[in-house]
Amino acid sequence: MRKKILISLFALLLVSNLTFAEQPAAEKYREIFKSGNFYVEYGVAGLRGFNRVGTDIMGVGYNRYSATKYKKASIYLKTAAYNGMRMKGLYGSTSFVMDFLGGRLELNSKKVAPDVLYANKKYYRTQTTMKREFFNTKAIVRAVMLTEEKLASKNLNPAEKWDTVRSDLAIPIELSIFYQDPYNDETLEMPKYTGSKEQIVNDKRYMADEYVRDRGSFKEVYRALYDKGEIVYVQYYEVTDKSTDLISIIDIRKISSEVPTEIFNLPNGTKIYAADEGKMHDLIEKKVLIEEVGKIKGKKDEQ
Repeated sequence: MRKKILISLFALLLVSNLTFAEQPAAEKYREIFKSGNFYVEYGVAGLRGFNRVGTDIMGVGYNRYSATKYKKASIYLKTAAYNGMRMKGLYGSTSFVMDFLGGRLELNSKKVAPDVLYANKKYYRTQTTMKREFFNTKAIVRAVMLTEEKLASKNLNPAEKWDTVRSDLAIPIELSIFYQDPYNDETLEMPKYTGSKEQIVNDKRYMADEYVRDRGSFKEVYRALYDKGEIVYVQYYEVTDKSTDLISIIDIRKISSEVPTEIFNLPNGTKIYAADEGKMHDLIEKKVLIEEVGKIKGKKDEQ
C-alpha cells in the first residue's frame, strides 16, 4: 500500500512539473517575418482582474499581482511589409470592437489610408477627417511626406515627429520574440526562449512559451499564449530581483504571409505636402503641396 502511495505521489509530481517544447507555430512566424513580407492584425488587451500570486515568473519569490482576466482589444491595428514598403494604422473595416450585452459587437469603421507609410524611399504621415455631404460621409486624407535622405536633418519640425517615424512603423515590441525588426532598436538582442507551460487566462487553458531578454538592471519577460496551435496573446513583463510588473498584453488576430497590397496605397484625392524643414514657407506656415493623388497637376502652395 505504501509503495502504491509513493508511486502515485511520484507520478503526480511528474505531471505537475511537466514542461513542453516551444510551439511549432513559432518557427512559422519567424519565417514569415524573416521573408520581409508580412501582415499583422493586433490590439492592446484590457485588464479585467488580478490575482495575487507567489513564485511564478523566473522563480522570483515575492508576492505581486498577475493579470488572469483580460478584455479583448477594442481597437485593432494593421502593420505590414511588402517588397520594401511598410505601413501601420487603423486601415480597413471592423477596426472597433466593444463589449455589448455580454457579447462582442464589431462596428464597421472604414479607414481609407494608413496612418504611417514608407514607400519608394519616402515616409508619409497621414491625417483623415470625415466630411458630411448630404446623406454621405466622405473621408478627406491629408499627408505629409519626407524623403529618406532628409530623415536625419536637424531642421525638421519636431511637431511632425519624424524622429519616431521608423519606430512607429515597427512591429510591436512584444513580437520581437520572433523577429529583430530593423525599424526597432537594432542594438537589442532578441529575447531567448526559456521554456513552456500551461497557463490559465479568463478561465481558459493556453500553452505559454516564455522568452527572456536581459537588460542589465531588469529582465524583459514575454509570454506567448497559444490556442489550438495559433498565437492569441503576448504578455510583456519587466522583472527585477524584487518585483514583476506587467507592462502590456497584445491581442493578436492574425500573422500572415499573405499581404493585401492595397493597404499601401493613398486614396485618390489625398493631398501630399512637403515636410516642414524650417524654410521660409514653413516659417509663414504655408505648406507646399507636392501632389494630389489621382491628379496630374495641382497647386504649388496651399495651407
